[in-house]
Amino acid sequence: MEKLSAERKENWEDFYQVLESNDIRFLYHFTDKRNIPSIKRHGGLFSWHYCETNNINIPRQGGDYDSRELDKKYGLQDYVRLSFCDDHPMKYRLQQSGSDMVVLRIKIDVALLKDTLFSDINAADRLHTHGGSLLDLKRVNFDATKRHFVSKNDEDFKPHQAEVMVKTFVPLKYIVNI
Repeated sequence: MEKLSAERKENWEDFYQVLESNDIRFLYHFTDKRNIPSIKRHGGLFSWHYCETNNINIPRQGGDYDSRELDKKYGLQDYVRLSFCDDHPMKYRLQQSGSDMVVLRIKIDVALLKDTLFSDINAADRLHTHGGSLLDLKRVNFDATKRHFVSKNDEDFKPHQAEVMVKTFVPLKYIVNI
């Protein structure tokens, strides 16, 4: 596990430069407040696949059956999903269904890790493009990710949901506000 959370991309400085030049200071993970004790107890955020195969109970899961099936279809089941925006539309949907949501701020260092991937829109969307290269990061529309309360009819709605996907595990040391 430690190796996953320590080994950087060969050209990590280039990734950092793209993030810095676009004024990205943090990444975000939204979760139900009732999941916080489990996150602390297990030492960080794990992919739903890792939790499932290692009998780690997630008290209030965010993803449903369909989203997990899409993760499997795209080979993304063992990734922790992070966003560039702190007001993700999915967070709002979960709040409407009774979840007590909190937004965890994650250090951008996780974007520099060797196996981290980037998606230009929500990676569950059939139109998304994802990968781990610098070009994949540059496909992100950073202006769209910085907007707030983007309407579903807005052309920035999908780009607003661009993702950073961290392989298996985000250790507590990267979570600023837990």
